[in-house]
Amino acid sequence: MRRLRVQLTVLLALLGMLVLAWGAAIFLGARDAARSSASIQSSVDRVDELRRAATGLGREFVAMETSRRAYLLTGDRASRDARARAEVRAVEGFKRVSALSERWRNLPPLVSDVAAEYRAWVRTGQTELKARRRGAAAAALVASRGNADKHFRQLWALQARLEDQLARSQYSYARNQDRTYATAQALAVRTALMMLAALVLLAVWLRRAVGAPADALRSASGRLAGGDLETPVTLDVDNELGAVASDLETMRRRLAGRMEALERLRHLSAQVVGATSLQRLTEVALAGLQPEVGATRAILGAARPGGDLVLRALAGFPDSGVADDIVKADAEIRHVLPVGSLRAGQVVGLADLDEVAATTALHELVGKMGVRSLALVPLLSRGRFLGLLALCWTERHQLDREQEALLGLAGNQIAGALEAALRLEEAERAAGEARAVFYAIADGVLLTDPFGRVTAMNRALEALTGWTETDARGRPYAEVLPIATDQVGGPADLVSRSGRRSRWRSPRPPASTPEAGSSAGST
Repeated sequence: MRRLRVQLTVLLALLGMLVLAWGAAIFLGARDAARSSASIQSSVDRVDELRRAATGLGREFVAMETSRRAYLLTGDRASRDARARAEVRAVEGFKRVSALSERWRNLPPLVSDVAAEYRAWVRTGQTELKARRRGAAAAALVASRGNADKHFRQLWALQARLEDQLARSQYSYARNQDRTYATAQALAVRTALMMLAALVLLAVWLRRAVGAPADALRSASGRLAGGDLETPVTLDVDNELGAVASDLETMRRRLAGRMEALERLRHLSAQVVGATSLQRLTEVALAGLQPEVGATRAILGAARPGGDLVLRALAGFPDSGVADDIVKADAEIRHVLPVGSLRAGQVVGLADLDEVAATTALHELVGKMGVRSLALVPLLSRGRFLGLLALCWTERHQLDREQEALLGLAGNQIAGALEAALRLEEAERAAGEARAVFYAIADGVLLTDPFGRVTAMNRALEALTGWTETDARGRPYAEVLPIATDQVGGPADLVSRSGRRSRWRSPRPPASTPEAGSSAGST
């Protein structure tokens, strides 16, 4: 019976609060409606003022275009002066329209487009006006290109678009003003309906006050058993069942966090595969791992063929000069690195670098880097040590087992991307050497595609033919290397682009090179 009295007291208190909330909602709704109406009316006035300014600006455009055409046809000085006065008024109109449009976010870009097209139109119009001063024929020649007319049409289309946008805005504000009071009236009805719904829910809650917590807990445990980690476990009761629900929610969050971490690791794998440079790879790895372990900086080192590590990239450091300091302290760093553990694939955490730094140089380096803790992630691919990724914290950080496991998995993904990036660097270096050799050959050399179109030619052949590689690219090779002879079976000459002839020695037509997908020939 006592439990019932408590429940009834709570019910009456909630009813009183709902009544107060209803009255407050009606009062606040009416007050907000009055304020909103005043605000909307102010916006309507501003839009109307802006619309009038935009319409006036359009009139100035028409006046300028009419005067320009009249001057081009007649050469009348009054028409030119009228255009100049209209241009001055248009500039003032632009200032006014720009100032008034700053209140709305979608209008300044459109006003800027109109201004940009206006400037282009004015420039082309000035060109025609200057030509008219040289005579009607010169003006007709310039005007025949239609540049000013084209820009005016584009300007007028943008101006019409601006005026249309303002008209729609004005109509929208007017409709909002009409709906304001209707919304305030509907608020009271909706609040009453919401209060009625709350009363029904409250009655249901009172009826199920004992069974609901147990049902909710049983349902939550069933969802967890079925693998649902998205729905939170909530039970608003202060008893043993509430404690059990809290424990289940903690377990759900930890499991969901691990699943999310694995999903982000999968995304990190996709991102690092797309990184074609070591700098980009380091930045992507830091961005992907920062939400998981909290590291704010990263250092990437790659292993040389001899096994020594060399610094390749930094990410997150405000001062790029730290790279030079790291290189200078290379010997001291190698002395403290746990190379054996790293080559064995073990993630190594250094929670306090002040304890690890054994020399003055290392202490100074740690201070310049602004880091307190490190995590060394080995990068191994098919059992081969490629390098390491050092994650840095500016505060003391101790790795736990979950973070070590996550970094180990991430290291496997980053290692594959590092290997691909190193191979790409080597391929680019070899390609650069090949290009240097090609352009340095003393004989003239020409490369074509399978259809006989020029794809490249070296400097020697440019000197012989008078063609530059840029001009010759894409042309048939016979056009770039025309051969002329005075008699059948006689000596042949190579005719340059300027008409100069030179003796064609040991001619060899382009030969197929299937490896490159092109053909090559030399003279």
